[in-house]
Amino acid sequence: MNCSQIETLMLDYAAGRLAPGDRASAEGHFAVCEGCRRRAEGFRAVSAVLEDWETPEISPWFNARLRARIAEEESFEWNWKRAFAWLAQPAAVAAFAAVVAVGSLAVWTSRPDVNVVAPKQAISNPARPNPKVDELMPVVEDFDMLADFEVIQDMKTANTAKTAHDKM
Repeated sequence: MNCSQIETLMLDYAAGRLAPGDRASAEGHFAVCEGCRRRAEGFRAVSAVLEDWETPEISPWFNARLRARIAEEESFEWNWKRAFAWLAQPAAVAAFAAVVAVGSLAVWTSRPDVNVVAPKQAISNPARPNPKVDELMPVVEDFDMLADFEVIQDMKTANTAKTAHDKM
C-alpha cells in the first residue's frame, strides 16, 4: 500500500472502522513510512479528543429568541432614513471622511506628469520629413481604391447576413 492509498483510509483507521485486512495493510505501511505513521497518530489523538468532548446544552429559549430576531429583521423595510442612519454616528462620519480624503489625495498625487514638448523641439529636422509618415503615404494614397473595393463590400454583407442568422 502506498501513501496516496493510505490517505483515503486514514480517517477510518483513526476511528477504528477499517476492515481487518485493510487495517493490517495500513499498519504494515505505517511500520515503514514515518510521515504516514505520525499523521495517523495525529488523527487518532484528535478522534480521542472529539469522543471525550461533550456538546454544551442549548438554552431552551434559543429557538424562540432566534425566530423573534429573524422576524424583527424581516419586518424592516428599506428606506432612505435607514440606509443613511450610520451618518448619525460621529465616528462613522469621521471614518468615512478620512477614507474619502485619503482616496482623493491618492488619486490626485498619482496623476502622471504631462511634459509638453515645445514646438521647436518636436521637429528635429524640418528639412527631412518623418520616415514613419513616408511609410504610410502609399497606404493613404490607396485608401480611395480600397474604400470602393467590391470584395470588402461583399464581406460586410456576408458578415451582416451571418449575424442576422446567429440571432435567430
